[in-house]
Amino acid sequence: MRLTLCFILATVLATAQPQPMTPETSAIVSGKVIATATGNPLRNANITLAPLIQGVTGARSFTTTTSDDGSFTIQLIPPGTYRLTAARGGFVNAEYGSRGPGRTGTPLILKATDTQSNLTIKMVQHSVIAGRVINDQGDPIDRVQVTVMRYRYQNGERTLTNAGSGGNTDDLGNYRIFGLEPGRYYVRVAPQGFAIAATQTQSQSQLTYQQTYYPSALEPDSATVLETTPGAQLLGIDFTLSKSRSYSLKAKVQTPPTGTGRMMAMLQSAKSNVGPGPFSNRFITVDAEGKMEATGLMPGPYYVTLAYSDQNKTYTGRADFTITNEDVKDLVIPVGLAFDMPVEVRVQGGTIPLTAVRVRLSSPNSSRLMTSSSGGGPASFSFGTNVDEAADEAGKLTIRGLQPDTPTLTVTGLPDGYYVKSATAGDQDVWVNGMDLSKGAPGTLTITISNGAANVEGTVMDTDGKPLSTATVILAPKAEVRQKAQRFYKTGNSTQQGRFSIRNVEPGDYKVYAFEEIESGAWADLGYMKAHESKGVEIKVTAGGNQQMSLKAIPAQ
Repeated sequence: MRLTLCFILATVLATAQPQPMTPETSAIVSGKVIATATGNPLRNANITLAPLIQGVTGARSFTTTTSDDGSFTIQLIPPGTYRLTAARGGFVNAEYGSRGPGRTGTPLILKATDTQSNLTIKMVQHSVIAGRVINDQGDPIDRVQVTVMRYRYQNGERTLTNAGSGGNTDDLGNYRIFGLEPGRYYVRVAPQGFAIAATQTQSQSQLTYQQTYYPSALEPDSATVLETTPGAQLLGIDFTLSKSRSYSLKAKVQTPPTGTGRMMAMLQSAKSNVGPGPFSNRFITVDAEGKMEATGLMPGPYYVTLAYSDQNKTYTGRADFTITNEDVKDLVIPVGLAFDMPVEVRVQGGTIPLTAVRVRLSSPNSSRLMTSSSGGGPASFSFGTNVDEAADEAGKLTIRGLQPDTPTLTVTGLPDGYYVKSATAGDQDVWVNGMDLSKGAPGTLTITISNGAANVEGTVMDTDGKPLSTATVILAPKAEVRQKAQRFYKTGNSTQQGRFSIRNVEPGDYKVYAFEEIESGAWADLGYMKAHESKGVEIKVTAGGNQQMSLKAIPAQ
């Protein structure tokens, strides 16, 4: 009996183990890496072949390095869909089939015994922006944070975001930022810790170096845009900073919690579309009487959020204020217990493992601060909602520690063929309109998952009627209320043969577009898509359907 059990166990374990790849069950990929400008081969480039869909059984990434003649070969690759990328010092990371730096490449669909050879990855030399930061007396300013930024789409809006590693000035005030792809950039310097008292006034106002965009603008709209080309080195991008009047904040927690816990505050700028920065996120200690102070504030809108944890209870609070031309001395911050919200996950039309379903609520400006506690151990403070929990076997869970803000709901772990049909909390349709927790939990969050997700497949043709690779295919919802949320847009890219496949599409009415080139996220910009509205193809996606289409690509502009 024991021998039989051992044999069965060994058989099960052997079956569960991934089978080794052989030439008869695997694929081979080979090619070379060259410099776009010269066509010369690039040695020592790091090659990565990564599965397009993560988490598939047996799927893994492969890496290798190019030889002296720029060539590479990867063998024993399991069948699947992959992306092939290259990275090398002095060049911008590149992807096979892409039309330029930062663009999506062509997926490789590999089958058993496939040999895809002569694949060429073209790499563009990176750009450099360098300069010096001095004060109005000509002295260098060290440890100034310098950030290179560019506009990107986020949730349908063009937002100024970080576009490089950034860095601080050295002891001579010099900075150098490299690894930039060709494009249009803004450079911002953000000094910290340079405030001095303004002795000419009885106010607590100070003189402070301001956050500045090149060459001397306080806002990006007034800044000079720097345009880089492949291999360009923009030197002499210098800043001369002068101290300006800044202001202070004095605030008090309305009713400080009693206990042995510690309270922290996070001060943030409420300006939108200007990207993150040192002056938009500052942590402040709140004293035992519930008082806090902040100095060096420039005119503009701000808000303060509180975090306090003691005896397994979490407290939170928020207050908004605006700095004009004077200090804010009497801001009162209300505080209350963080709250919980029950969640129920329901399934229509099938059965799925509910324990694989995860529910996440995340605020756009959430942050976590780790410090040392009074006892010497670590202390954690959470500002804004950012929780991720799994459902139990019955599809139920409780999300704890919620704060009064407007978090985004994300549901993951759904099997193929399923989609989120709806999500409601009280009288809020949180899946379509978003969630508002400013007045606490509106009720049980009920998430309905349904089977019947559809597939949309087809071919993209260029202006000459030939299959086009690397095109971006977009399914844009026709319902106006859904056009405001990125989650309702579905995207895919055409393969080497011009084929595309977009899976797990929610049934409904869509317009389908195929772009030869489009900036990531631009499809959620209603103004941008309005200009191409006549080039979209209307379709009605039915539950469980497999829609076939032939699309003509919108040429690159």
